[in-house]
Amino acid sequence: MARIIVSILNYGQKKLTLACLASLYQANLADSDELGVVLVDNSPTNETIRAVTKQYPQVVVFHRPENLGFVGGNNLAAEYAVKVKADYLLLLNNDTLVDPGFLEALIHQMKQRNAAICVPKIYFAPGHEFHPVDRPEDKGRVIWYAGGEVDWQNLVGKHRGVDQIDKGQFDQAEPVEFATGCCMLLSQGVFHSGLFDARYFMYLEDLELSLRVRRSGGQIWYTPEAKVWHINAGSSGSGSSLHDYFLIRNRLLLARQYANWRLKFALWRQAAKLLWQGRPWQRKAVWDALRGRWGKGSFDFNQLT
Repeated sequence: MARIIVSILNYGQKKLTLACLASLYQANLADSDELGVVLVDNSPTNETIRAVTKQYPQVVVFHRPENLGFVGGNNLAAEYAVKVKADYLLLLNNDTLVDPGFLEALIHQMKQRNAAICVPKIYFAPGHEFHPVDRPEDKGRVIWYAGGEVDWQNLVGKHRGVDQIDKGQFDQAEPVEFATGCCMLLSQGVFHSGLFDARYFMYLEDLELSLRVRRSGGQIWYTPEAKVWHINAGSSGSGSSLHDYFLIRNRLLLARQYANWRLKFALWRQAAKLLWQGRPWQRKAVWDALRGRWGKGSFDFNQLT
């Protein structure tokens, strides 16, 4: 028997969360396996919690009105998974829909490869692609993530196959460098050791975890038989204040931990330029990195409401 805990975070996205749960509870499991779901809700109201507990009373809900970020919310779920002696922890974005066989495929891969982390093939949900899709039959077949690589020049995680129509070109299971936090199945060895670095709060925490796992000898296995669809809203994408602050600040932290001296020099040279020419939250990101102000840092989330 295997006990699987699923961590889902919610911040004022009731419809997405309910759709994700409806999809998840259609997932196939071996007769001896047990699925538990943890919802970490950072919303200022209880609207989503009321709807979830009404439709899915078996879901364990943690309501934290303060913003824990992607890192804090999933770390809270990881603590719960340790407490209940879970065998696996699945991190799943609430803006996803899953294929019924995805979880069985991930668990099979995990056991077969003795992997630290297993990741699925992730598509853009139909109608949520970055670019228009010419043929209606290709909607839902545009790849968002087919395994990940580390872009060492920019120190970010790179999605393999992004924007490509799936024609079987990424149907080979294999080790990859980068696991996306959108959906990843974690072994006990990963979530028992504290999961994400709390200093990151959000952005690049999944890349840091991937690098840490691989540095310790663990493997990340891409599992093409496991399929997930991502309702990519792009609300905090390139150019947003969230992106400006957390990506820039956290990249400098990541460089301090993992980059060679040449890359560190290049990134700090870019950072020095941003101090004078960057947008307001880019400048604050660099200052906070210099002062070692991590976690939520000085970012004002009230501006987003």
